[in-house]
Amino acid sequence: MGATALLAAAHEGAEPEGDGNEDGNPERTEPGMHWDFSLEALHGGEIDGQFTYNHECMSTGLRPAQEMARRTKEEAEATRARILDAAERIFRDKGVAHASLEQVARAARVTRGAIYWHFKDKGELFEAMMQRVALPAQAMMERAEKAGATDPLQRLRLSACEVLLRAARDAQVKRIFEISFHRCEYVGDAASIRDRQVANHSECLATIESEIRECVRQGLMPRNLDPRLAAIGTMAYVSGILYHWILDPGSFSLERNAASLVDTYFRGLVAPPARKTASRPKAARATLRPAKRASAKNAP
Repeated sequence: MGATALLAAAHEGAEPEGDGNEDGNPERTEPGMHWDFSLEALHGGEIDGQFTYNHECMSTGLRPAQEMARRTKEEAEATRARILDAAERIFRDKGVAHASLEQVARAARVTRGAIYWHFKDKGELFEAMMQRVALPAQAMMERAEKAGATDPLQRLRLSACEVLLRAARDAQVKRIFEISFHRCEYVGDAASIRDRQVANHSECLATIESEIRECVRQGLMPRNLDPRLAAIGTMAYVSGILYHWILDPGSFSLERNAASLVDTYFRGLVAPPARKTASRPKAARATLRPAKRASAKNAP
């Protein structure tokens, strides 16, 4: 094989067939294989010795360059997660408007450059933090359908319950809702967050409205119901419950009462409007006539 011998051997010691690909490099091995690279050093035209580098790739079966790329990607994802974890702590402790990316970088033990590599600005960092726990409304409806919801009313009910129960049961979800409701001011470099929040709310509102329209079409809700107003009410109701519970979690058990709270609202949407009863005729008022004065001649 010349001055440099490139030998590929199976883990069991069996030699592979062929010499590799067209470039003379070993082909991608199967998981559980490794390569032995043998460099025969020349000395005065004769082989003086041999140096062997053994590269194990037991778990992935990738080439060294591919393995390095995989590890680099994993390290980048780990750094991103560490930044987001730090952002949760800093935003909660200091408030989003008063927190700086420098403080987040120190808490995450990275440079500011590392933050800007992953996130354009504070608004994008905040949005990524929210996306870790928030599911798009459409995805929630699909999850509800997979959970057994057979009509749009059940999808709405199960989705609303899921939002409340996730906040009650998952400490990270509760913490991020707390930041969004009670630690976020749309001022300074946090002003751009408002635009993202409005866009997310509009998307959620559109999904809820679409489901309510389908409820009306299927006769699950009254025909004279305004789907847009009902959707706004649904969002405001669920958000309001979260807002007040996160402000004072001891005031009531959200986990125990989530289903009852949701059902109370949807019963109001489903109930047909009260019929107007015919007004009862006014009872004739008795005419009180003044008593006749007794005449003097009739006086006793």
